[in-house]
Amino acid sequence: MERERVGKGFSDKSIGMALASRNLMAELREAGQVTGGPRPFSQRDRSAFLSALHETIVQLTRKG
Repeated sequence: MERERVGKGFSDKSIGMALASRNLMAELREAGQVTGGPRPFSQRDRSAFLSALHETIVQLTRKG
């Protein structure tokens, strides 16, 4: 059974827009305009993140 990928990786081109969106949402929450948000970071999310991080480090190490 294939693992479900949660989230996405970032590139040099996509990171700027992601940070801008994150900052905008933070400002809206502080102003009380947006009161919700994503679900809390779970143990499963943490495990998926650590697995993806490990895979990325292994790939980069192999490239030298």
